[in-house]
Amino acid sequence: MVEFRFILEKGSKRFTCPNCGKQEYKRYIDTLTGEYLPKMYGRCNREEKCGYHLNPYKDGYKPEKTPLFAPLVNETIQEQEKLQENIYIPPEALKNLQKTSYFDKCTFIKVLQGLYGYEKTLKAVLLYRLGATPGGAVCFPFIDTEGQITAIQEKIFNERLHTDKSAPYHTTWTHARLLNELKRQRINPPDWLEKYQKQEKKVRALFGAHLLSKYPNTPVALVEAPKTAIVGALEFGFPDEPGGCVWVAAGAKSWLRKEILKPLAGRTVVVYPDASEGGATWQEWKEKLKAYEKDLEGVKISVSELLENIPDEDKKAGVDLADYLLKDRFKEKEETKTEVRQIAEIIKFFGTVQLPDKEITLTPGVVITDLRLFVKSHIELLRASRITKATTPAAERLLKVKEKLETIKSNQHGRSLANKNFRPGTLGVS
Repeated sequence: MVEFRFILEKGSKRFTCPNCGKQEYKRYIDTLTGEYLPKMYGRCNREEKCGYHLNPYKDGYKPEKTPLFAPLVNETIQEQEKLQENIYIPPEALKNLQKTSYFDKCTFIKVLQGLYGYEKTLKAVLLYRLGATPGGAVCFPFIDTEGQITAIQEKIFNERLHTDKSAPYHTTWTHARLLNELKRQRINPPDWLEKYQKQEKKVRALFGAHLLSKYPNTPVALVEAPKTAIVGALEFGFPDEPGGCVWVAAGAKSWLRKEILKPLAGRTVVVYPDASEGGATWQEWKEKLKAYEKDLEGVKISVSELLENIPDEDKKAGVDLADYLLKDRFKEKEETKTEVRQIAEIIKFFGTVQLPDKEITLTPGVVITDLRLFVKSHIELLRASRITKATTPAAERLLKVKEKLETIKSNQHGRSLANKNFRPGTLGVS
């Protein structure tokens, strides 16, 4: 077994992260001396929100002193990375997360169905091989170009497709959840899970990377989060559709690494960084990609400024392309709900009102001679059709009829009161 001199300290002890300032930082220790390495060497447990990790091997750290009687250890980063080869999540683990009963509880899937329809949402689920947990989280598998599952992120969303911060464990990983569940049940984890947990790097592929080999000549759109990749595909088209792209995601801002971008060599790539105050993320990604580009033969990368032109308050909130696209979708959905309620009220009104036999003048020059037939045909149209622009004129005409009938009824009621209150002498007649 290969041993390493520098390892992350085990146990529950945490330090303040030098990057995000949270008490979630694990430091590297020197196993020969028992001492901590300089504070900059360590890893933040907030992988998604922070992602800070400085490996002493990769940084070329050399201790000032070496004990006289040091045991033989292997200190090369090549050997360290070799241990991580071929440690993947088995397909059965993902298959167990693709049950219909789980999808039915998943807010992320249900909201997408409401916005884009069942068929398109199902296509996205199958294309990206999404899963769901019994607790309602959506599962984003990071599958490499060989079809191997490198990691599975689990995330709970609210009705606006933002991370549900009110839910405990709103963001986690399948391997971590499985380990916790087995630990609570006092069951030893399977061999693959033990080996997988020990490897330092788990996310070793772009989300959606498995589609790059399937569609080798299709343009690529690169974003930060898996959610954004899914929404991008739903909005602009899947890779098998005219004008569509292969939408992929790094997973988090700090996960944009050269090794996971290698499959982009020879491709045309448009990058959409998340918005940030002062354009910090846009600048960071542009500089990184420029540095990586020389090692990605034939790649053509352009970094979009789309989100750099949005209001400052949105930049400060860190909105992403998905938020930008979904804003209009949610607005349209709310308008549709309002129209549905209006139409339901119109139908209910005409189901209870007594329609007059005589013709009525709807507007100057528009006379309805058979009101019952007019109302019946319009109601049938509304009931048979979905809420579209085609149904709007029918609803508007019925609304005018409703207002006309209410005006006629009000006038009749006024005349009735006038007749009832009339007495001889009230107008000077004796």
